[in-house]
Amino acid sequence: MITKAHSVSDIITHNHFLEMVLDRFGIKASEKFQTLEVLSKSKSLELDFLVEILNLFDSEEPFKKDNLIQYSVPVILDYLKRTHKYYLGKRLFEMEHTIQKISQEHTNDLFLSSILNNFFTDYKTELWEHIELEENFLFPH
Repeated sequence: MITKAHSVSDIITHNHFLEMVLDRFGIKASEKFQTLEVLSKSKSLELDFLVEILNLFDSEEPFKKDNLIQYSVPVILDYLKRTHKYYLGKRLFEMEHTIQKISQEHTNDLFLSSILNNFFTDYKTELWEHIELEENFLFPH
């Protein structure tokens, strides 16, 4: 279980996938010796929420809304906005770049390239629509 005393290095060593979660909060792997407690203060993050999110992503248990109900709406909205920014500003580009590399490496397999490109186009469209819906209709309320 991740606690406020864990360093970035501890967390990433435990579960490399959590580096992407930390990145959403503006916490970089280069801050490896800093604890969550120190980083949450310097970055004005809600420490308990940060720890909760990391533990949710680290868990194999199904998500339970009760885990987050204790946090204020502004804290949750901040996380959702950070997540939107992360996906639109970084992850989509990385996914698209990976698909382009796969397509370039398999130029003789037009079927694979077509499937990957169609899947990614659909995924990107659905993600944009989802984010637009949340930001234009859910967040203002």
